Amino acid sequence: MNNVTGSFDHFLTFCRERGVSEKGIEIVLSVISNPPARRVSSNAMKGSISSRFASRKMGMTIQCESRLEQANCYLKEFDSSVIGFWDQPYHQPDLIYFSKKRKVRVQVTMDFFVISDGFIGFEEVKPEEKLQKLIASMPGRYGWNEAVLQYEIYPLTKYLEGTGLLHRVISDTQINAIYIDNLRFLYPYRGNQITEKSKQLIDACTSLLRTVGPMEIRELERNISDANRSAVYSAIAHSYLFTDLQNFSLQEPERLIIAAEPAFANNQRVFYEDASVKQHIALNGNSSEIQELLKRLSIVESVIAGKAIRSATEDAGVNLRTIQRWVAAYKKDGINGLLPKHSDKGNRYSKLPLVVEKLIEDIADKKYRTEQNKSRFHVYQLIKNQCLTLRIPSPSRQAVYSRFDRMDDRHILTVREGTKSAYQVTSYQSLDGATERFSLRKSTRFLQVCHIDHTQMDIELLSIEGVNVGRPWITVIIDEYTGFVLAIYLSFRKPSSISVMCALRLMVKKHGFFPESLVVDGGKEFESIYFEKLCAKYYCSVVSRKSAPRGGAAVERINRTTNTVFLDNLDGNTKLTKFVRRLSRSHDPKKLAKWEALDFINLWNLRSSKKYGFSPEELKNNSLERFGVPDQCKVEYAEAFLTHILLPPKRKSTVLKRNKKIQINRVDYWHSCLRSIPREGVVAEILYDPFDLNYICINYKNEWLRFKATSQQHRQADDLDGAVIAEVVRTCLYINEKEKDEGRMDIAVSVEKMNEAAVDKKLKKDIDEQISSETTKIQLNEICDTVPASKYSAIKGFRTLNWDMKIPDSDGEH
Repeated sequence: MNNVTGSFDHFLTFCRERGVSEKGIEIVLSVISNPPARRVSSNAMKGSISSRFASRKMGMTIQCESRLEQANCYLKEFDSSVIGFWDQPYHQPDLIYFSKKRKVRVQVTMDFFVISDGFIGFEEVKPEEKLQKLIASMPGRYGWNEAVLQYEIYPLTKYLEGTGLLHRVISDTQINAIYIDNLRFLYPYRGNQITEKSKQLIDACTSLLRTVGPMEIRELERNISDANRSAVYSAIAHSYLFTDLQNFSLQEPERLIIAAEPAFANNQRVFYEDASVKQHIALNGNSSEIQELLKRLSIVESVIAGKAIRSATEDAGVNLRTIQRWVAAYKKDGINGLLPKHSDKGNRYSKLPLVVEKLIEDIADKKYRTEQNKSRFHVYQLIKNQCLTLRIPSPSRQAVYSRFDRMDDRHILTVREGTKSAYQVTSYQSLDGATERFSLRKSTRFLQVCHIDHTQMDIELLSIEGVNVGRPWITVIIDEYTGFVLAIYLSFRKPSSISVMCALRLMVKKHGFFPESLVVDGGKEFESIYFEKLCAKYYCSVVSRKSAPRGGAAVERINRTTNTVFLDNLDGNTKLTKFVRRLSRSHDPKKLAKWEALDFINLWNLRSSKKYGFSPEELKNNSLERFGVPDQCKVEYAEAFLTHILLPPKRKSTVLKRNKKIQINRVDYWHSCLRSIPREGVVAEILYDPFDLNYICINYKNEWLRFKATSQQHRQADDLDGAVIAEVVRTCLYINEKEKDEGRMDIAVSVEKMNEAAVDKKLKKDIDEQISSETTKIQLNEICDTVPASKYSAIKGFRTLNWDMKIPDSDGEH
């Protein structure tokens, strides 16, 4: 324990200096010296999209159970007062409270444990809507503290008494969505190193801004020749230059104002002082209408300034025709044309009596929102009958149905049909819960979010020797924003961590990029330690869509298009195998299989139409021009990268024996160290390169040694070709081994048949000799009973004879 304590001395000393007692120090030590208490998983219906956040401050991955928790991680990363933070703390407090006069004791796992300058203790992160429900359902556990204006967990406060530790509950209302998006944008640039050249550029920018004042990023680039987007964003991330991160999005660099001092940057907000606005405020004083007016004015001015109207439509979440109407009204009547006209919309209040409305709501809760899944008409009849009983006006069927339609579809379907049916009506924007501010699919630039997935191709392939190697699998990596396919890896084995690592290797080889985050499904290969270590090495967050399959629409679309547009039109496609009873031998895809190159992916990147009519290649180039690429995403394809790609085979270790080759993946390997191995042998770890079967790495005496194959396996002219050839060689080796086994089986069966034939021949000879000799009727019966009737026709003939006949003896007598 002393060694463990010594490695965390700086944390413990920090806590003691801020008044944490010895009891509290024990809790701190148990948290920081142990792994997380559990591994989190996704649940889309509960607003839980889990991810693994690669923390620079902590030097490890932090689990996030929702996008809201990930937003909290970004706040911790950029908060200089935070010394450290840990996810799913190992220490689980015992909460004791009363619920409905019953004592409840529960052991809970908190979301985070934080050590900072002003706070040391546990953190719980929940949406505001969920907190309100918890307060209503468990008032003895959750509540609102008026003294500090914060949510509180009452039994946890009591549990932490005398420890010097605190706790706090963070809701989504305390988090600025624009600020979080900006931190997420800047996080990769925190990895950019500030070199001497960078310092000179920053000094030049600072000097110009202090002389001239704050200016747009485009003007800054015009005045300083060496200034570029990546350098400016890096300076902002390291707090050398400043902009208003709370109110202006970095996703719109055209509107970005850069300042040399934070005080200037925070005064960028534009307040519209138009006389029409002042007049409208004076006459109406309706704050909601004023907010709507300012929102419309901002959208219209951005469109008039040159912003694409379709882009404004997506950003504002407003119909295209509506924005066109606003622009026309603004050009005709000025700001008065944008004034909301809610008073002209007529009566929006219900005409049914309040008692009828309450009756509909009560019966809907008891009869409609149930697992019995009763029909609307049946519930309407119950409402009608109750109204007649109470002698109150009965609503029409259309009025009742319209109120059912206004109910939350997800909630209704969850109760009536279950979560799977409810998920079918879940939109992309609400995958992360009730709030739409932290959605799963919300990328705005190249490499921000990439998807990786596998699919089996609908085609049969042949090797060079003409051996049918079956239907291959492909692993695709695609950028969500541009639809640009970064890599595609072909394999004849089922999806595994090998397929994932090979696809990532091809991506780095071809483009030299590693994405900021990867969206994966619930496959076990995406939870392997090798995949997570590689992503953590390059600070790539891993987001799981395990229970939200539609979150991977970007990669599922390219998988389907590859099959329907490309593979289904090649020889050897397997379309006909979907209707096996109609398949003729002449059209069996196994006999028509051909090898084809996947040039289709290049056509997809260059020719397919994505956003605003641009191809993926054009969108990628536009994004690189507007935002650049942070140094974190630039990866050099060299030995340092390749060492992180090596993987263990199915058998992760082997026994090294003196002067004996080792066999891995049906290939023999040799190294001179095998001559000096002890007689009893040595167990050693193995790593190999899936792209090159000519060598493997073995850890012997704490040193990784390269063992070379005893025979050349394949020529590696190019990584893509090398990967394909390696897969074919590996598959052919498997097929050869399978054919050998079948051949040995056939030989064994043939030998047995030969033995049986020899025995039968000898038995027949013995029977003939006995029949030709003097034999009695009883002896013949005994012989016939010992030989199966199906063996010889001669015996069959004997069995059909009349056994009362007399057989002549050697003297001719009967």
